Amino acid sequence: MTSTYPLLLSLHDLQLKEQETSKAELAWVLSKVLPRCLASLRDTLAECQELLQPREPGVVLPLSSVRSEALKGFIRRVGTQIVKSEMQIKIQGLIRGQLYKISLSPGDTITINQLAMAQSLIEVTLEQLSMKIDLSNSSTALGHIDTLLSNLKLACNSLKTPSPAELFPQTSINHELDQIFSPPLPSHVSVNIHICEAAIITEIRTLVLHDERPKNGEGGMASKLGLIRINPNAQDDVYEFEGGYARVVDRVRVESQDPNIISLSAKLAGV
Repeated sequence: MTSTYPLLLSLHDLQLKEQETSKAELAWVLSKVLPRCLASLRDTLAECQELLQPREPGVVLPLSSVRSEALKGFIRRVGTQIVKSEMQIKIQGLIRGQLYKISLSPGDTITINQLAMAQSLIEVTLEQLSMKIDLSNSSTALGHIDTLLSNLKLACNSLKTPSPAELFPQTSINHELDQIFSPPLPSHVSVNIHICEAAIITEIRTLVLHDERPKNGEGGMASKLGLIRINPNAQDDVYEFEGGYARVVDRVRVESQDPNIISLSAKLAGV
């Protein structure tokens, strides 16, 4: 009598079958699917690279504080650099709150480090994609893919969240790059430009500078004499700054939407 039930495989045989199936699926993905995905990735990264090319006239972005005259003006970005800017600043702690006009000095530029980082990672990834990959060796192929994805994740994150090194008090453009603004800004004013969520953020702070860490509520001689008043909306913290300490008097933050950076971020996030 012939049995109508299939023979049951042992657990060991089932595990072998599963391993064989997994290897066959992986080989199919590496030989048939992966080449098409890598070609598509190469095209997308070429588009990303194009968005960061330093082509004139670049992109002009307005600077306009919401419901106040604290900061008005514009910046012009070409590639990873700001090549021109004019600002009108009106905040506490700067010439008694009167209007102060500055412009980026001719020939001077401000590099947006996060854009430069993204550009470098995109270029490295494109170079890696141009290399011949041994798709028959799954370990080598998967290791190569992990490296590509790691670089692209870093590039994408660099356009979303700035590192502490890009922010005040670790970075103050007008203190790091001498005399880039005309007329020069006083030493107690800090300018910071970075990227957050694919937007260019311009921050200006007026400060009270101290040689030693001030006690709570101590605003420096100017504050004691009534020449300045700490804005309750400013960050009421003491920072280590330029070899001393600083307390923020007033702060203005303006967000400028750059269509190319938005597109770049979306393309990287979609990879």
